[in-house]
Amino acid sequence: MLGKQETLTLEFKSDHPNEPMFVNGELSTNGRKILAKELSAFANSAGGLIVYGIDCRKVNGVDEAVDLRPVVHLSKAETSIRNAASELLQPRHSDIEVMSIPSASDANAGFIVVNVPRSERRPHRSEAKGQKEYFKRSGASAFAMEHYDIEDAFKRQSSPLLSLNFDFRWGMKSGQKFGMQLLLGVTNRGEVSGKSVTLQIWNQPELILQPIKRLTSVSQFDGRMTFAAASDFVVHPDQTRIFEQLDFELIRVPEGLMISGRPLLPGRIAFDYSIGALDMRSQQARFVLDETHIRSILKSTER
Repeated sequence: MLGKQETLTLEFKSDHPNEPMFVNGELSTNGRKILAKELSAFANSAGGLIVYGIDCRKVNGVDEAVDLRPVVHLSKAETSIRNAASELLQPRHSDIEVMSIPSASDANAGFIVVNVPRSERRPHRSEAKGQKEYFKRSGASAFAMEHYDIEDAFKRQSSPLLSLNFDFRWGMKSGQKFGMQLLLGVTNRGEVSGKSVTLQIWNQPELILQPIKRLTSVSQFDGRMTFAAASDFVVHPDQTRIFEQLDFELIRVPEGLMISGRPLLPGRIAFDYSIGALDMRSQQARFVLDETHIRSILKSTER
């Protein structure tokens, strides 16, 4: 660990006699302010680790771990940090984890690691005494957030968070031909309802999938297929709704299932997509047919 540099997602802390963070294993007022500042900064940024017990100094202009200074009263200090972490942020961040690592030479001393994931409920404000501020991480340091930072963070918080999920359903059957549907479901994990939902699909080889019974308004341009939901289509928080269905045809032969004259194998259906909504930044991902999907299709065709 010595020689390791602090980064956007890594912060070292060590106790100093002039400004102690701990008094007999309990966080001091100064220690609570330091912890709250780092918790707020990491939660409001990319997340990260706080490691107590490592002295960090400037080396050639860069913050670097130079010495090990194990935390004494380790178990008590760990409990103090865990309790403080649960109350030093507003709103609370329930995913923070605290663990201790005993020193090889002294089981009552060691290191404390605080894992602070990026929060979906950001921004979080420090609730330490005399420090009611929002912080963010920039480079290897924590800084008080400007007004525009806080405003932007609150706007993100009040946005839907939509994701696309997939299922297969069989339609009409004629002899060894099976009409199949790839169902596109939209799930909202955000705290506000999703409206004006749109989906784009591109990089679909041979245009295997086509919307026949359209549930949305569909247009195509420059190799992209765009689906726009009706004005009354709303996905409320923690709700999943069918957005659209894409149709394709399978033919059963002795060797298995064929699609567009070729065997139905993993990767045979694939496309890139992005999904967005009012007040939500578009989320981009890729769908690739895998073994699990094929088993689902086979089960459907055996009915």
